[in-house]
Amino acid sequence: MSPEQVQGRDVDARSDLYSLAVVLFELVTGRVPFAEGTDFEIMKAQIEAPPPPLRQLVGDVPPVLENILSRALAKDPAQRYPDANAFRRAGCRGFSPTLRRWVTWLPLSQRHE
Repeated sequence: MSPEQVQGRDVDARSDLYSLAVVLFELVTGRVPFAEGTDFEIMKAQIEAPPPPLRQLVGDVPPVLENILSRALAKDPAQRYPDANAFRRAGCRGFSPTLRRWVTWLPLSQRHE
């Protein structure tokens, strides 16, 4: 749940991107960014606390991935990627051509090596 959802403010696609970043964070680290304490404490952390640095939890994470997720997990929606396409493009720029072809939309017939 994005900080703006916790606060009952208006949400848009950037809230969904925040949630996607939480899922990606968990895929990389094996834990969600905010999991300690009561439900109230977790919601408060969603609003106030920065997520733990990825490299603190998983030492060999590429810095580019840490930067991408850090931006996507920004508390202020205006600091996040404006849309899913911008989020995807950030990932494409930062990774090898092999990985990039899986995050770039192509018809299946064009994805074969």
